[in-house]
Amino acid sequence: MRTIYYFCNSCSPGWHHGMAIDEEGACVAEHICSHHAYLEHDLIRRSDRVEAYDKAYPDGWVAEFVESPREHAGLMAAYAKNQLKAREGENPS
Repeated sequence: MRTIYYFCNSCSPGWHHGMAIDEEGACVAEHICSHHAYLEHDLIRRSDRVEAYDKAYPDGWVAEFVESPREHAGLMAAYAKNQLKAREGENPS
């Protein structure tokens, strides 16, 4: 079972940059939406996203919303893996 953390990376009126990153540091989705309340649908529940996640994680996946990204140990560990992969040239995100 893989965890996908999703969160608002940048919030301002009418401009919410949502991101989803898995526990291994892969950025699996990004989306700009007009309201914070749409993040779950746009990043996690859309049928094309569910299909992609089901394919990528055949052993299953669970989504976890993170309200305070910099204070969340799991997301910060995933981000550290993401940055390491980027430095090693494995992950362009």
